[in-house]
Amino acid sequence: PFNVRVQAAGKSTGQLEKDIRDAYVPSYFVNLTAIVATEERYFIVDGEVRQAGQKPYSSEMTVCRAIGTAGGFTEFANRKKVQLRRQNGQKFIINYDKATERSELDLPVYPNDHIIVKKSLF
Repeated sequence: PFNVRVQAAGKSTGQLEKDIRDAYVPSYFVNLTAIVATEERYFIVDGEVRQAGQKPYSSEMTVCRAIGTAGGFTEFANRKKVQLRRQNGQKFIINYDKATERSELDLPVYPNDHIIVKKSLF
């Protein structure tokens, strides 16, 4: 309201609430309480993990960490062909064992990504 603009990018919710209040008080209002809530975001881990399902996305996440949040692999998991599906349709195959040794192979996970761990043939 009142054509007031406040930059939100790169700020914590507390800092943004303070900046919004400072932009309006005392110029427009005597008192103001600003409440900023973040949207909950999720990713999904399916297949041969101990706790499959939707997991909250809180900050930087990688495929190896995501599998950890799902309780790790079951004894039937194919650790060499973990599938990462992006919301935009891109698909990647990750060798978990190699990704734990070389961080550049441990791809980032973003909100709405889907990680699928299939059964091993052996």
